[in-house]
Amino acid sequence: MSRVYVLVEGQTEQAFVRDVLAPALSTRGIYPHPILLGKPGHKGGIRSFAVVQRDISNLLKQDANAFVTTLFDRYGLPSDWPGLAESKLKGELPQAHSRLCQAGPDFRAQRFLPYIQFYEIEAYLFAVPDETARMLGNDARAEDLRAVVQEEGGCEDINDDPISAPSKRIIALFPNYKKGKGINADLPRICTEVGLQALRDACPLFSRWVQALESLSDR
Repeated sequence: MSRVYVLVEGQTEQAFVRDVLAPALSTRGIYPHPILLGKPGHKGGIRSFAVVQRDISNLLKQDANAFVTTLFDRYGLPSDWPGLAESKLKGELPQAHSRLCQAGPDFRAQRFLPYIQFYEIEAYLFAVPDETARMLGNDARAEDLRAVVQEEGGCEDINDDPISAPSKRIIALFPNYKKGKGINADLPRICTEVGLQALRDACPLFSRWVQALESLSDR
């Protein structure tokens, strides 16, 4: 059995881990527990890199037998995130592993599996356009979703522009879309219906992360 604390930035991500990731991984003896970033009562969002660093360090220290990972959007990373500016120029994910891994002499690097979604978790809503359009009440919009994926080259390539980021495109097509509403959010509800494998097939970076989590069953 492997315990995995998944540090997330909001309630939608909490629900996604609980409703989509956890049921699939638990069959392999891997049990993800979503942890909302920041102090109790914080409504979500990443305010500074220091808060992330502190929370990861605390999780690693409080449970020496557990693993820690993250589920953050690159779109929402704060400006003080190490390597963020350079990563945008190169079109890559920012790397901050060395600065995150400051948890004392007992720290084992293999206990920490950092992940940042490129660009937004709403990219998952483009994985199965027909299902997303149906569940958001407008079947005809499935073609629009497909067109976006084709134009950008993949679900995870939909950019982080304030106007054309994945969540902005979804809201433009489906004004009724509920973003960031915790248990009432549309994203975990749709992803649960679509299924983890379909998300992995459409989102290779996400799939690599899930594969890394699956490998914990052997540790």
